Amino acid sequence: MIVAGIGCRRDVGVNEVVGAISASLAQHGIDPVRLGALATSVVKGKQAELVQAARRLSLPLIAIGTAELAAVDARCFTDSSASRKRTGLGSLAEAAALAGAGGESQLVGPRMVYGNVTCALALSREETLKEDQ
Repeated sequence: MIVAGIGCRRDVGVNEVVGAISASLAQHGIDPVRLGALATSVVKGKQAELVQAARRLSLPLIAIGTAELAAVDARCFTDSSASRKRTGLGSLAEAAALAGAGGESQLVGPRMVYGNVTCALALSREETLKEDQ
């Protein structure tokens, strides 16, 4: 499974979230049909725009707890001081993507910033094995 981890400001619009996901997939040459879920923190998981984006894309939105996000923080590529100050993580988007994709997941690349949205993509262990074949 491929998971899109999302970080965003409170006043972001649903179109901006969906656009960021689409742009990130395109940047990495990933067919959108391969996307299996969106992931973010428990706090952001209640944000209406993220819930609406998941519905629009017909995907589940995985809300990940602080401990699970912290457990993968060392595996993130990005260490943003602004993100660390707000969330305690170098990149909420990267941590959410990794945690959402499960154990032994891998980031496709560093998070990308699209206006008020950050998006990172992670491959689950199963997806990584497919890529290696």
